[in-house]
Amino acid sequence: MYHIPQTIRRLIKMAEPLGWQDCQSIKVSVFHVKHADVVAHNRFWSVRTGV
Repeated sequence: MYHIPQTIRRLIKMAEPLGWQDCQSIKVSVFHVKHADVVAHNRFWSVRTGV
């Protein structure tokens, strides 16, 4: 599991009183950002290494 930076953790903490739905959407958007990051990274390396 990807380590969540402190600022994002604070955001999630702030969102929790607003309701579970908001908290989930923040977590999901964080996951999607990280996932896009990984995909871009993999694509970059596959281009670099020709795999």
